[in-house]
Order: sequence, then structure tokens, then C-alpha cells
Amino acid sequence: MVIKYGEIVNYESGLCNVGIGDDIAFYKSIGFVELDVQQSDKDGFWYLTEKCPTLTENEKRIILIEEELNKIQLQLNELDLKSIRALREGGENSDGVPYLEYYQTQINELRLQYTNLVSEKLILEGGANDITN
Repeated sequence: MVIKYGEIVNYESGLCNVGIGDDIAFYKSIGFVELDVQQSDKDGFWYLTEKCPTLTENEKRIILIEEELNKIQLQLNELDLKSIRALREGGENSDGVPYLEYYQTQINELRLQYTNLVSEKLILEGGANDITN
């Protein structure tokens, strides 16, 4: 329960404007009253607590998956550049593994993680009965 000074903008949805400062006298002077509000994790707006839209557990997981997919894509891009350099220059790492082979192993592992996350996301979104087709 969070009490803030604000005004109800839409009674049906519970959408509110809330004051972010601590000048109670100012907020009272512009007609704001104490409200039990919550900030929505869906859209970032403030609502009356009992009407606040929130993400489902599936929606939260989908957001985390999307963030992880973006991280993996950045890693894959970096490894692609390293692979190109390894093609040009050759060389081996400290374990005697050629750089190109070393990077390709990392790329394959990341692609597998990426594929698994995409599959999980499709299932969570309800759009995958058989993702192999």
C-alpha cells in the first residue's frame, strides 16, 4: 500500500495523476487528496491499488527472455567479428585450440541457448504447438 497525493483521472480504469514531491501543502492547494496507489509494471502509470494492471508471470518471463535474447544477439555479433579476425590472422588460444574453432564452439552454444529461449517464448505466448514445422 502506497499513499500519495493525487487525483483520479479515470474512475473506470483507476488511472491517477500523483504528486512525486513531498510538498503536501502544495498538493492540497491544487486539489490532490491522499490515495492508495500503485505504479503499474505494464505501462508505468499510477493507478488506484485495487485497479492497477499488472503483468502476469508469463508476461514477466517473456520480458526476461527478450532481454536475454538481446544479450545473446550482442554476444553473437561480437563473436562473428572475432571469427572474421581469426579467419584472417589464424592463431591459437593458450590451450592450443585454433581461435576460429574456439569462437565457433561459443557461437554454437549461444545459438542453442537462443533457440531454446525462442521456443520457450513461443510456448508462453501460446503460439507454438509444434515449432519444428
